[in-house]
Amino acid sequence: MKKVGRNDPCPCGSGKKYKRCCLEKDQAANVTRIAPGQPAADEPEDDFSDPVITAEDVVSLIEHELEWGNVRYQMIARYLANRMAGEYEWDHIAMAVTMLNLYTGTAQPVLRTAGVIAGAMEYFTAQAFGIEGVTLTSLAEKYEVSASAISRRYKDLEAFAEALYEQENAAPGQPRAVGMPPNLKQLADSPEALEQLARESDDPAELAQILLYYTWDVPSPTKRIDLARQALRIYPDSADAWNILAEESSSPEEALEYYRKGMEAGKKHLGRKFFRENRGLFWGILKTRPFMRAKFGFAHTLHKSGRHREAIREYKELLELNPNDNQGARYLLVLAYLELKEYGAADKLMNQTYADDISAEFNYNRLLTEYGMRGITPALKRLFRQAVHYNPHIPDFLTGKKRLPRKMPERIVVGDTTEAAAYAGDHLHLWRERPELLAWVDDQLQSR
Repeated sequence: MKKVGRNDPCPCGSGKKYKRCCLEKDQAANVTRIAPGQPAADEPEDDFSDPVITAEDVVSLIEHELEWGNVRYQMIARYLANRMAGEYEWDHIAMAVTMLNLYTGTAQPVLRTAGVIAGAMEYFTAQAFGIEGVTLTSLAEKYEVSASAISRRYKDLEAFAEALYEQENAAPGQPRAVGMPPNLKQLADSPEALEQLARESDDPAELAQILLYYTWDVPSPTKRIDLARQALRIYPDSADAWNILAEESSSPEEALEYYRKGMEAGKKHLGRKFFRENRGLFWGILKTRPFMRAKFGFAHTLHKSGRHREAIREYKELLELNPNDNQGARYLLVLAYLELKEYGAADKLMNQTYADDISAEFNYNRLLTEYGMRGITPALKRLFRQAVHYNPHIPDFLTGKKRLPRKMPERIVVGDTTEAAAYAGDHLHLWRERPELLAWVDDQLQSR
């Protein structure tokens, strides 16, 4: 079973690489993401089986193998792939991208709103593969367009597919006419062309966001900064552009300033009424995610800078906006409480608000909380047994029987040493401040 790699598109559908989006949250929640479309490790693979399509294959398809008759079509292809990632297998996404290429290359439709064609193509894909639960209504909500607009475009796609089948010319990657407009990479290298496209666009916010999807994959920090600034010229209230600038900043102070501007941009883009009406629903509404990423980055940077009180306020606001906590803010909030020895607040968060969280991190932090409030008590034994049940390797790192690796593992597997190392790396300082508790843990290990 192949796990999602750091450089794979994030399964949450944000369009960012996993390492730049949910990896930190998943590590905090002790979650291991499994890449779609991969065979389980214990399932035999025949040599004659079809090759597995990966995220890298889809990226190559969009960026190198297919030719696009209009740069906007290529940008929509990236948008479509990013929005389908994590919900569909990669071979399904590859088919959708290829079909989009054939449709746009032949029909050359005027596509004013990316959400309409993306929704129609996703619906077409779901119908083709017999995927249940994908409705026009759900896609209209996902892409924030009307169901009737998706339906009309879907009918066009259906008619095109039927004609394509009849003519037997469904050849993916077939070369188009010579003299094509530049591809997305070339466009990103041409600020003038990008600004011209922005002037012609009906939705500069969407255009800026699609450019940022490309930006996250650019290896050069200098180039990422340049593209983020181009996105801001296209749409000044692009929160993710400020997030990229924060990620590439040279100091915590600079990062905080960029994240602050990202939050301001996100608030302006969403509007005050939206905040009032959708509090508690954030992150589930896709257009809130750039703002939420800015706020999380701001909170985490405050925390790492030792500004615990300010960080706690931001973490709590994140949880109010999104109680489901897709970003893992609760784990960092507990860490901040423990660092300030505010055991009551940590206890309430872990044992009341998120009492059903059975992650190894919470289980071992419940030990710290119980000890902080009451010292060595009989309850510690029960909590210790429960914690060891979820990860038996963590005590060895805490007591020094195992040393932390010089480089933390890229992938975290629940219950094994990678998870243990990740927990110890973030929390060992708390345990070392409590030598009596560490000695007690060592005694428990000896008596097992």
